[in-house]
Amino acid sequence: MARRAHVGGGPSGRVPRGLANEARWAEILEAAATVFDEKGYKAATLHEVAASVGLLPGSLYYYIRSKEDLLFALVEGAHAQGVAATAEDEVTAAAEAPERLRSFVQRWMVVLEATAPLGAVESNMAFLADEHRRRVHERRRHLHAFVRGIVAQGIAEGAFDPAAHPGVVTNSLFAVLTGTRTWASPDGRLTYAEIGDWYVRLHVRGLARPARRRAAAAAPRTAGGARPGALPAVPQATAATTSTPHDVRWEEILDAAAEEFRVAGFKAARLHDIAARVGLLTGSLYHYLSSKEELLHALMRDAHQQAIDRVVDAVVPEAPADQQLAALIRAWAVLPPPPRHDIVERDVRFLTPPHRRAIEELRLRLHELARGVVVAGIADGTFASDLDPGVATCSLTSILNGTRTWWRPSGQLSAGELHEWYATFFRRGFGPAGPRAGAGRREG
Repeated sequence: MARRAHVGGGPSGRVPRGLANEARWAEILEAAATVFDEKGYKAATLHEVAASVGLLPGSLYYYIRSKEDLLFALVEGAHAQGVAATAEDEVTAAAEAPERLRSFVQRWMVVLEATAPLGAVESNMAFLADEHRRRVHERRRHLHAFVRGIVAQGIAEGAFDPAAHPGVVTNSLFAVLTGTRTWASPDGRLTYAEIGDWYVRLHVRGLARPARRRAAAAAPRTAGGARPGALPAVPQATAATTSTPHDVRWEEILDAAAEEFRVAGFKAARLHDIAARVGLLTGSLYHYLSSKEELLHALMRDAHQQAIDRVVDAVVPEAPADQQLAALIRAWAVLPPPPRHDIVERDVRFLTPPHRRAIEELRLRLHELARGVVVAGIADGTFASDLDPGVATCSLTSILNGTRTWWRPSGQLSAGELHEWYATFFRRGFGPAGPRAGAGRREG
């Protein structure tokens, strides 16, 4: 198998010229990505990075000034690869929006397959120096502006639904693209190009301009006052009638642990600092737990179980698939996100094998609940008969999970409006083929 390309350039042009140095720099970057992934950025040391490539720690300073330089090279290099995927030839640049979207997704999937995975580097963005973080955000703004431009073009041409919000669509697309590595591999059942085709199909169909749009005010209401197809309310968990001091204190400890893990990283976080956040002596924590890892497991276990409970309560298996989909979206994409979300997503690698297996079982249960809705839709004809349930489920969950990273209550869409859009988008995106996406193009 051909060796994958590595992302990242030298910080401020520090890497010397020459093939030997460039090859060594690529090895250093790969080692840094691995060490940061395994240890967490804060706990990782340059000594460990140097040892991974057979160098003395002092030799690294021929290439970098600090550990943060390594992190910046990895993160900035990954974004530079993404920006490169926005380059279009003259024919593509002049094409209609659906074709430009298709071409961009396929270029992105080529880059994704050709570059080495960066593990937990993305989750360590907070550790970048201000200037480095600013430069990375400039790259992101370029990427997002490019996709927003395609969506806006599609709306102007009449190919895409004018109700689509370009910013929301852009965030959703990048959630799908960057989430690919969490479930797919280059030697898997589908090639990256085939997965990209499914992504394009989802977005082109999901964004397609409806042939007719009934005014919301004219839609009939049911006896209960709701319009048909409206998102059902998600049952709320019933609060316990009593709460003991031990229960309250334990929740405070979990919140403090989540914040400390977020700020310092799990490996570098100390029980002493967690205890200080809740006004306890370190030794007092052992009344509630036996180790720092037990706190991490409790955070993940509770978050996954709560998500499962919400979905089970909300989704009625006997209901039509479009109603199941709407309920799933509302239950899954809880907004605003729980404060412990970041920890749940990024730190499973630090669990002991038994605890990791337990969390993976909960994740599989949650995934199967979503897959069940997709399969039900295929069975009752709501969704296309040739829809790939695996790709559809992973696309759905990637977008819903990704919402928590960008949605804000002060944004242009309320949580309810966003859920409504998602229900429409996925219903169309998973549904049978309609008229050609560009059929509604308005001629100038």
